[in-house]
Amino acid sequence: MPTFIKDLIKIPEAVHRGDYVLKLTEGITRPAETVRDYVVTEQLANCFDDALRFIQGALATNTSKACYLH
Repeated sequence: MPTFIKDLIKIPEAVHRGDYVLKLTEGITRPAETVRDYVVTEQLANCFDDALRFIQGALATNTSKACYLH
């Protein structure tokens, strides 16, 4: 009897914008689930590095700067 991929994994009928968004502000109440589901992609790691360098620059020059990581 053939095995179908749909029998091995759950494939949603439809996917909507935001379905796979993990909000860390909400995830703090469920740390084990958050750590399990959170995926750090190469792009995300680069964005965090850029943001931390920006903050490091502000601290090094004792200046006030703002940034937003989305």
